[in-house]
Amino acid sequence: MTAEEEDALKKLIEDSRADLLWVGLGGPKQEFWMNEHLGKIDVPVMLGVGAAFDFHTQFRPWAPAWVRKIGMEWLFRMATGGKRTCHRNLKCVPSVAWILFKDFLKYCLLRGRQKKSS
Repeated sequence: MTAEEEDALKKLIEDSRADLLWVGLGGPKQEFWMNEHLGKIDVPVMLGVGAAFDFHTQFRPWAPAWVRKIGMEWLFRMATGGKRTCHRNLKCVPSVAWILFKDFLKYCLLRGRQKKSS
């Protein structure tokens, strides 16, 4: 996205006065986008919904029921998504995990400080 497109998107989101922003870019792209825009866009909650819009519009097929039942839909999607999906996930998942881990540590540290000051 260009800077102008980013500004236009930010304005569109803020003008909507949404309480919840659904980000459907697919992982880990949406997690990076939400992390980059956290505090820069005036919306209380951003929620990454992955390929939910693709499934809802039937652009992508659901994994078979038995695959979903055993919690392996992510593996099905990696296997059927082609090289791009598999490469992206294997390359980027560790980065997203690191971001989440750092945020969790910050949360724990802040929570500990708040308990001590109470």
